[in-house]
Amino acid sequence: MDFTGHSKDWVVTMLDRSTPHVFDIGWEHCFNLESDVRRITNHLCHAIRFLHRVHEVHLYAPPGSITGVMTCCPSSAPYLETIVLISSEDEGTDQVTELPAQIFELHAPHLRTLHIGGLRMQWGRLDACNFQNLRHFEIYHLPESSRPSLEVVMTILMQLPCLKNLVLCEALQDSILRNHLTHHFFPCHTTLVLEAPVAHTVCLLEAVDVSHLKTLKVFARTFHMQTDSTDLARFFSLIRTKVQSTTYCMMQIYCDEESVHMVGLPKMFLHDEASGDQRIFMLFAEWTRSGFATVDGAVAANAFMRLWYHLSSPCVQSLHCQISPYWNDRVAPATWPEILAWYPAVEHVSIFGMPPSGLLEALLWRPDSASSSTILHTPALPRLSSIHLKSIPSPHVLGEHLMRPPMPPAAATL
Repeated sequence: MDFTGHSKDWVVTMLDRSTPHVFDIGWEHCFNLESDVRRITNHLCHAIRFLHRVHEVHLYAPPGSITGVMTCCPSSAPYLETIVLISSEDEGTDQVTELPAQIFELHAPHLRTLHIGGLRMQWGRLDACNFQNLRHFEIYHLPESSRPSLEVVMTILMQLPCLKNLVLCEALQDSILRNHLTHHFFPCHTTLVLEAPVAHTVCLLEAVDVSHLKTLKVFARTFHMQTDSTDLARFFSLIRTKVQSTTYCMMQIYCDEESVHMVGLPKMFLHDEASGDQRIFMLFAEWTRSGFATVDGAVAANAFMRLWYHLSSPCVQSLHCQISPYWNDRVAPATWPEILAWYPAVEHVSIFGMPPSGLLEALLWRPDSASSSTILHTPALPRLSSIHLKSIPSPHVLGEHLMRPPMPPAAATL
């Protein structure tokens, strides 16, 4: 139903004439005139009173408008399956309004999807018992002053037995009380997306059942490369456990000055989202350049290698790499044979851009440099059959690598 170009009388008439059919309510804010916002908000306030006939609610609007609309909703929504409430304004533009108590008390037995983005609400009052059939739960980019604690979120999750997809991105308080999380456990059978401090990520990964998990995405934006960090050690260990529960065949690795992105996909060259047995792993470890500049090069190289090790899988057949020259003076060239040895099933390697020092030599290394054999074979990758170099800055790079003397493998310290 279009609420944007008509009068209130038209909206009332259409709602009356549509009885007893169910309908959807939606508004994507694209108006700058305050009068438009007020008018459409008033229309929606009238329509939301018919929530007992609504199938889906999608509001991408100023927080004040969303609050006004939800204040008018009744307590019962027998046909409601989807609620998506997303603020169209950046944090700080509305410091007062928050979602009303009605949303906490809403009785929606068929609700499957709940998305809350950029809005203020009192999460401690949310009665998850009213949402027992919830399948998809997403909260993201919440104002810092109204972010729930990890303890509150875990309590909610434990009361959602049908949950399949969970997304928590920039939605949690920084503080954490570990002793309150010891016995928490929640189901999440299909997709888990986390963007939180490492300590929170560790607690959530420890609590989730990954036996049927198909997609795991971890955005570790407060990732700090400190070798003596207990949280970081637990993070690496947990990530390796979760990775081992997947069977992906292709590993994509992107490393630049401020991040390390690693993606495991179920197929070598195609990712079919319709596949019923696909399993995906994604890790996005990001940090600020200013903060990273203070880290010792040896510490950075050690953490970099630990990521490669902990994300390795014996099932990986295809390895795709794009690594910034920034790492050339941090990862010793002689350690690449040891790093590659963690991926023994690899048959195909693709390198995009300038290879870091030592990587190409390790791939082309031959035990007997005097041999006339033209087979490119390295003990680190016994099944290697092809190497693809893409966007090489100079056509002479490959020749220069081949002319260099053979490089013996060196042990890497983890």
